[in-house]
Amino acid sequence: MPLYVISYDEHPSRNYEECHQLMFKWQARRLLESVWLAELAGPAEAVRRILQATFRGSGSIAVLELLPNADWSIEARKEGMEWLHAHMNS
Repeated sequence: MPLYVISYDEHPSRNYEECHQLMFKWQARRLLESVWLAELAGPAEAVRRILQATFRGSGSIAVLELLPNADWSIEARKEGMEWLHAHMNS
């Protein structure tokens, strides 16, 4: 299954409860405050539409597919870094 980086920012309410519930359901791992990593069936557009449905107002959403052997360097949350190492270094 494809690996995704998912980032969002809801305007103006910033109520992320439903969004976070969805991330936990997807077994996503948090990389930064509003950046998550997930292995999902995709495609990216469908992931974005599902996530957008959790927002009460308007929002900005980015869903980016991670490709095998992609170069990356981060200093972020431990759970996100562990996820990257487990999924990208195989």
